[in-house]
Amino acid sequence: MAESADKPRWRRWLRWLVLLVLALVCARIIVGLVGSIDWGTVREALGHLALWQLPVLVLAVFFRQVFNAAPLAIFIPGLGLPRAVVNDQASILMCTIAPPPSDLVIRVTMFKSWGVEVSRALAGVVMNTVSFYITRWYAPVIGFVLVLYDRFDQTFGWAALVGGLSAAALLVVVRVIASGEQAARWVGSAAGRIVRRVRSAVDPDAWADAVSRFRGHVRSKLRTGLPRSLLALLVMMVCDAFVLVLAIRFVDVSGGALPTVEIVAAYMVTYPLTMFPVFGIGILDAAALAIMVGYAGVSYESYLIAALVVWRIVTIGTPLALGAIALLLWRRMRPVGEALSESG
Repeated sequence: MAESADKPRWRRWLRWLVLLVLALVCARIIVGLVGSIDWGTVREALGHLALWQLPVLVLAVFFRQVFNAAPLAIFIPGLGLPRAVVNDQASILMCTIAPPPSDLVIRVTMFKSWGVEVSRALAGVVMNTVSFYITRWYAPVIGFVLVLYDRFDQTFGWAALVGGLSAAALLVVVRVIASGEQAARWVGSAAGRIVRRVRSAVDPDAWADAVSRFRGHVRSKLRTGLPRSLLALLVMMVCDAFVLVLAIRFVDVSGGALPTVEIVAAYMVTYPLTMFPVFGIGILDAAALAIMVGYAGVSYESYLIAALVVWRIVTIGTPLALGAIALLLWRRMRPVGEALSESG
């Protein structure tokens, strides 16, 4: 039994490592296409950073994390935004330092300690994930629209087409599930049959039951909850892009050299690459760098690399620090019932 339990864990780690190596290899190829890196200029660009600018970047990331957790508060009755943020940050920390399903374990443990019904909470976690995937795929559409003000970029156009179709497909699936129990069971069964082709242990009937229960938990929230979640996650992406803009300005790349709209467009069109490990580290950075260098010129490459390094440090380091703080705050937070009775 121990052997069979360890095997999936090793497979998960191996998959994660293969994807990370693939991302870094792709990043190296893309950067090589852009041009040789002057690391001396990168260090010089980092020297433009002032001490007061770091708290500004961290604060912007904090707001990003708040909006990132908002769908949990929307889809889990009684949870509230503070608990949603604490739960989300702790989950991010656990999935970074330990293999899956450590992030789910800490989520469930927190939900139980707060008196939140676990099945409803997990349905909310699923909707949080679904909302994020829809957001991830409609981001290139925003990037494409942003550059239309002065040019038509065919590469952006293809990214927008693929992303838009993917986001629309997810929305259709959610709509079908919400339309009725039979439709929900059909979606679950069909998904189970597809997955069983690669994992023979999957039971399509069990998947149908699970999707039906999921629909029962979230159907009352879907009509108003999904649009609110997508809006919150759009603001999350804007906050993240704002951190990148600030990092680029802080290393002394002016708006004349690289306008803000082009920075945000490069970020949005490459956002689907966050599907790779550690928020797409390496491959997203290299792809965004190639786009921005194409706009600003090769002379700004080292400065943009410096900005991307700063962006990565604050956008990865801040959530981990917030996760550690969340674990300390967790035990101090009262159960949902007590908090509601006090506020009433």
